Amino acid sequence: MAVSWGGHESLVFPTCATIKKGEYNAASIEHNLIRFYIGLEDPEVLIADIEQALEKIV
Repeated sequence: MAVSWGGHESLVFPTCATIKKGEYNAASIEHNLIRFYIGLEDPEVLIADIEQALEKIV
């Protein structure tokens, strides 16, 4: 799986997306994390985007 090829866009994905089939363990804190690759967007735009996403899952 390739996450980025040097692009300038921010990316967000669950760390469990990198785990091989059959190796997932829901109890592992490592498998319940979110990875942020921050690009060149304006910080206020990124913060607002993260806030609106979190509001939808709470």
